[in-house]
Amino acid sequence: MTQEKSNNKRADLVKIWKLVASSAVELLAFPWLPWEKREREEYLSKAREKVEFYKPKIEEKTGVSLGDVKVRDWNLSLESIIENYTINSIAIDMYNKGRPLKIYELDKIVRECLIEGVKYYALRRIIPSRGGKFVKRNNTIYFKTGPFSRTASTIRGKMDYTLDEDVVHELSHGLWEKLRAEMISGGREGYLTWSEGFATFCAHDYFSEFYPKNAIRSPVCYSGSIYRVGYQIIRQMINKYGEGILLKIPRLVDHII
Repeated sequence: MTQEKSNNKRADLVKIWKLVASSAVELLAFPWLPWEKREREEYLSKAREKVEFYKPKIEEKTGVSLGDVKVRDWNLSLESIIENYTINSIAIDMYNKGRPLKIYELDKIVRECLIEGVKYYALRRIIPSRGGKFVKRNNTIYFKTGPFSRTASTIRGKMDYTLDEDVVHELSHGLWEKLRAEMISGGREGYLTWSEGFATFCAHDYFSEFYPKNAIRSPVCYSGSIYRVGYQIIRQMINKYGEGILLKIPRLVDHII
């Protein structure tokens, strides 16, 4: 019996090594190519269907209109991503203090635009990461459809499987933007943790009743640190003040952090 277990274990190891070897050979042998236009459109079409399915449910439960939420390819997001990350925080500070743009800030905008251009446009188009980004300025969710090798085709399938959760997460960011104070500073330390925590809590817990039975969801413990920590902060608020506090958090957070 022991010998049989040993043989089975050895056979499993052989299978694993063969899989690793074949994947490595495939990765080296084939170039990393972008999705075909048909594949991108199919994926984005699914995302739009999910938005149409979940948006009215979220609006009905919260009593908040999310407006006309559009879905676009991440490759088209450079302008919005740069504005959202770089110019927004400076513009808010200028508005709050009633001051003009400073020379060093102009230099910062130019440098950070270059950095964000590489980080969010070039690298994110190559790395096969899942999910999207909600941009308030044009009420749009940009989904990643970067280049994939044949080896990464299984990752693409997983992206389809988690699309329900990804859409609800991004719609929750849209909800946050509708609920928050108009000129709250998104550049303040800790703000992003609260924002991502809110969206993560909504996608995992508050709107969980909307998911079809076959929807695959990621456990919070597998989420990135900022999502996990943010989720725990929101959960603590709910435990202390009750679920009614959830939709008030976006307006309260500017006084908390």
